[in-house]
Amino acid sequence: MFSSEPVLILNHADIYQGTKLILGDVSFQINKGDFAYLIGRTGSGKTSLLKTLYADLWLQNGQGQVAGYPLQTLKPRDIPQLRRKIGIVFQDFQLFFDRSVEDNLKFVLKATGWKKQDMNNRIADVLMQVGLGTAQKKMPHQLSGGEQQRVVVARAMLNEPQILIADEPTGNLDPVVSDQIMQVFQAINNAGTAVLMATHNYDLLNKYPARVLRCQEGQVIELKG
Repeated sequence: MFSSEPVLILNHADIYQGTKLILGDVSFQINKGDFAYLIGRTGSGKTSLLKTLYADLWLQNGQGQVAGYPLQTLKPRDIPQLRRKIGIVFQDFQLFFDRSVEDNLKFVLKATGWKKQDMNNRIADVLMQVGLGTAQKKMPHQLSGGEQQRVVVARAMLNEPQILIADEPTGNLDPVVSDQIMQVFQAINNAGTAVLMATHNYDLLNKYPARVLRCQEGQVIELKG
């Protein structure tokens, strides 16, 4: 199995949305190669917790570290570097619909300083990884919802992240397609990338068992399997 090297640590962290305390005294760790679900009712703090991890919300109290970056002392100029070390997958695809799959992915590589000669190989690699090896020249509207979500996962993998953070990635997809996306996440995880996935889909938890963290009553607790 993979090393117990942590890619994400929260220690007595308080998660705020503005001045409102959403989750208090949160402590957990995710190591290289771990897969963990984040569950909880709507409004229980899942998204606020994830936003804190990729520095969209500020960590005001406690300590946190993601991919080696300390959240509580992170300078705004370091946020892009942190985000290069983590992959983020949202429920709504956030693709550019006026450009091809390849150009959607190139946009990220250009923004993160890749050399031109390396871009095409990397794009081919990540599309193969998600089972879309022939989709480079297609426009997003030519793809199904499940295929669009695969492009989003491929985009999140471009910079070989240490951890993939996914917020309801199967929320808009039917059960068959949700299964396919889960298999993509599992393959990525088996290759060594840690995954933290917020979900409402309890069928997935039964089908693909893993660690479960639950947001409830202002706390995060780990459910024992």
